[in-house]
Amino acid sequence: MRALLDARSEAQAVHGLEMRTELRFGDVSHELARQLGELAGQMLILGIRGHTDLAERFGSLFAEGRWPILIVHRPHEVEAKQSIANAN
Repeated sequence: MRALLDARSEAQAVHGLEMRTELRFGDVSHELARQLGELAGQMLILGIRGHTDLAERFGSLFAEGRWPILIVHRPHEVEAKQSIANAN
């Protein structure tokens, strides 16, 4: 949760994006589609750490093509540190 809030603060400060963070329960794709459909002109910014189950979890949103979706991949801190260590 802390990482999500930090990413939100960074996006607001660096890019001037207006956004909110909410906790919801249920099927992720269904809940996002419902919320995106409530107001016109919304864009989904989807932050992920891995892509192995991306199509399985969010495929229905991609298939609908009704909303712009920005996918931001940020590796887990442990993975990032290992990559840096391996490069040195």
